[in-house]
Amino acid sequence: MIEGITPFAELGIPIYVIPGNHEEQEVYFSGIAALQERYPLVFDLYDADLEGVNLVALRGYHDEQFITKEGFTLEEKEYQETQEKITFFQKQNEPLIFVTHGPPLSETDQDWVEGVGHVGDAKITKMLEETKNKNMLHVHGHLHEHSGKESIFPVGTSLNIASITSYNNKDAPSVTKMIIKKGEIQIQK
Repeated sequence: MIEGITPFAELGIPIYVIPGNHEEQEVYFSGIAALQERYPLVFDLYDADLEGVNLVALRGYHDEQFITKEGFTLEEKEYQETQEKITFFQKQNEPLIFVTHGPPLSETDQDWVEGVGHVGDAKITKMLEETKNKNMLHVHGHLHEHSGKESIFPVGTSLNIASITSYNNKDAPSVTKMIIKKGEIQIQK
């Protein structure tokens, strides 16, 4: 984690990190602390009220069979708290970026795993379907082979920004750039 984040932290820009299904809590928090000692702009993301845009994170993963021991298992409490944060930030009438590790359950190949089927999180899907803010972008990782894939929900786009390498998808973007301009989120892959 430290090795992967350091090149970005050295840019001197804010870096927001969330745990997924492979991070053990003790290792994750000690890694964040070590990074923050050298790079004060590295943040463990829960939510962030920034000028002109807000970030809300749902930290962890929903399927216990794929979570490391002592990892970040999503419980009903985390979903409720995240929905409350989204509702709170909607009142500011600013773009909202909703960050999760895992994908939503979809009808597209965004969350499709060969031989398994759709592996997305139905509770994330429910949040994307019921949230009233129409100026929200959902970004997630987890399925590296589907980097760059997206689904459209009533609130807007859900985009997989997982891969920083080509993995199994030779056309996968290595960086996803989001530009917030005049209250709109623009995506550049």
